[in-house]
Amino acid sequence: MGKQKKTRKYATMKRMLSLRDQRLKEKDRLKPEKTEK
Repeated sequence: MGKQKKTRKYATMKRMLSLRDQRLKEKDRLKPEKTEK
């Protein structure tokens, strides 16, 4: 249960981060919309 949930969350975060990186780069990395870790 725990491992599967963790991997799924990791996948979603990774996707969000990659999208955010492409568009906003380091300019908007100072104020992320919502961080989860």
